[in-house]
Amino acid sequence: MSVIHLEGVNNQALADKVKDIGDRLISAAWFSNAGVIDKAVEDFIQKFLRLMNVDGVEIGWVSKEDLSVIIEKFNFTDNELWEVLKNLPEEMKIKIENNNRLLALEEIVEILPEAVFHPAFAGAFKELGDGDKKIVGFFTGLAMYLSLMITVSVLAGQEDLFIPILSIIESGHVPIGLDRNFVYMI
Repeated sequence: MSVIHLEGVNNQALADKVKDIGDRLISAAWFSNAGVIDKAVEDFIQKFLRLMNVDGVEIGWVSKEDLSVIIEKFNFTDNELWEVLKNLPEEMKIKIENNNRLLALEEIVEILPEAVFHPAFAGAFKELGDGDKKIVGFFTGLAMYLSLMITVSVLAGQEDLFIPILSIIESGHVPIGLDRNFVYMI
């Protein structure tokens, strides 16, 4: 049974999509393929970049051993993808408000991060952390943020936008950050 109920959404098909995506995120094997380069994941990230109308971004794969160094390097300056992403939460909220779905948004924001926290924390600890609180915390927070962006985009009527990221997560990988014209993957 889904942890998301969305009683206030009049569109049952939309409510079912949001619940399904929430369930998929909660049951994902978070970070299970970290450290393994996967060309299919690169295709998903390229699809995501096309949906965002962003060109010229390269993909960099990060080994588990290099995570601490790479995370310190992240920089949103001069990053075309970040210029698009930073405005999305507000744009999606306006679409949700215009469609009278604020109660559903509040439910998602209240319930989903906690529900994703547990499997994401377990995956980060098992696959990446090995006792490193900073790494485990970073990746657990990233999982909660990505889960909200994916689910809220569906509620806002932009379901295709983050489906490539959901596919990446379900494959045991995740985009971890940006630096100039790179998006880093694990």
